[in-house]
Amino acid sequence: MAGRPFRREIAEDRVGSSPGQERAAAAGAMGEHYEVRQATIDDVDIVLDLIAEAADWLRNEKTTTQWNRPWPSPEEHVKRVTEGVADNRTWIVWDGHIAVATVTIHRTGSPALWTPVELDTEAVYLHRLVVRRSYAGDGLGAELINWSGQQGRQENPDAEHIRIDVWTDNYELHDYYVRQGFGFVAVRETPDRRPSSRLFQKPLGQALSTRAPRLTPRPGGDLIPEKVSSFGRILVPVLFGLMILRVAPEFMLR
Repeated sequence: MAGRPFRREIAEDRVGSSPGQERAAAAGAMGEHYEVRQATIDDVDIVLDLIAEAADWLRNEKTTTQWNRPWPSPEEHVKRVTEGVADNRTWIVWDGHIAVATVTIHRTGSPALWTPVELDTEAVYLHRLVVRRSYAGDGLGAELINWSGQQGRQENPDAEHIRIDVWTDNYELHDYYVRQGFGFVAVRETPDRRPSSRLFQKPLGQALSTRAPRLTPRPGGDLIPEKVSSFGRILVPVLFGLMILRVAPEFMLR
């Protein structure tokens, strides 16, 4: 039975021409500015829709197995997205009233992926980095990576790296991160066999020395996650149940 494709994250792709380049050329959009706002619970559907669009494009246009099936399950995916929003870890980039990108920023990494020695070094961990396809190709993804590093440093002044785990067989995406200054760390096998186990990192100093001129945080939007995460975790079970009721029919596997 056909349903809405599985929703997951993808960073901006840079191979060949893109809708973003065409849009920028047509509208003179290279100098435009975007507002970055911290996502609220009302924005969970917006984040899921950005991820769904990226997953559709990846499935139809690329040869990777990324997101051919939900992992580990559709319900767990929705739960993770909801938790990231409830814990005030998720940001959305807006072009007026259009949500054009999103990223979730954590200050701790997964022990299943990163070794104890690596985790001893403070870092900023990026997840669910998505750029809407019509805005890809003009450097917005690169700016969002650097902005995320700067935002993470505000929260954790001791952070030394930006880190990310990438789908293991998405080779074009590996190349993209290398072009953004990331170095390959390792491919890790995990007990749960997670498919995004190719690890990259880059010195945070590169992000601090690189401006993100088109991204402007919304005034008053810089919340300290620790001050609200406890309340967010209380809300997650309730919100997760409501969200599953709303989106479960859309996650039917084809």
